[in-house]
Amino acid sequence: MYDSGLQPATTYSYRIDAVYPDGSIGSTEIQFTTPPAVNPGGLTAQLSAPGQVLLSWQPVVGAAYYVVFGPGSASGGVKVAESISKTGVVSYAVTGVPAGTSQEFAVASYYEPGRVSSPGAAWSRVSLT
Repeated sequence: MYDSGLQPATTYSYRIDAVYPDGSIGSTEIQFTTPPAVNPGGLTAQLSAPGQVLLSWQPVVGAAYYVVFGPGSASGGVKVAESISKTGVVSYAVTGVPAGTSQEFAVASYYEPGRVSSPGAAWSRVSLT
């Protein structure tokens, strides 16, 4: 059996019924909790060119993609398909960053279907001045 749409860190119960060859009936109920979504670790930001910041982080096992939040991403962030470099990190270049300003970036990992790392302060964040 495959059940899609499960949410992270949520407890579910399933009841399994059986009819045996002799006609007797049995059932059992199982309960489990899904694991929490994992935030990307090791987020770094460095100025790579005028107005451009290179963000890098450690990949998250099982993540389908990442979303980068930062300047200009108020409408939901930028979806970043996983692209691991030879050094084993995921990178994304943010362009159009105003010079001489302090910027904060956050990265969340997304899983299929619909599991997302916890919002807010739990996301990996880095500031660049």
